[in-house]
Amino acid sequence: MALFGPPDVTKLEARQDVNRLIKALGYQRDPHIRAAAASALGRIGDVRAVAPLVDALGDTEVVVRRSAAVALGEIGDDRPAQALVALLSDREGDVRVAARHALARLGPASIAPLSQAVRASEGEARQAAMAILAGMGLPAV
Repeated sequence: MALFGPPDVTKLEARQDVNRLIKALGYQRDPHIRAAAASALGRIGDVRAVAPLVDALGDTEVVVRRSAAVALGEIGDDRPAQALVALLSDREGDVRVAARHALARLGPASIAPLSQAVRASEGEARQAAMAILAGMGLPAV
């Protein structure tokens, strides 16, 4: 019998324990725990979680990448805009959709990286960047 079990993300979120939730993002035994930790960090909205959530965008599991993208959109910090733009080319549709919503939530902070994506990317990523910018209206012009 193991001495320690998986992190209890629900309790950590209730306590607003950002540091332990960040640790739970690295819990390699279960991607659902990593995803739940990312979601909890997004709901808490603490900017200390931005860098670890950006790291989680590179997770091998779709559910973790999607949850991290959503969380970054909820936090609303502009630092991850470039990393979220990169997800517009993710191989998984759920991740691409989450990145689009997160970038739209960031609003003007994402204009510069999206503009670069329009010039530098092709296909679906370029179309997504143009659609997000169009949805912003006048600030994106």
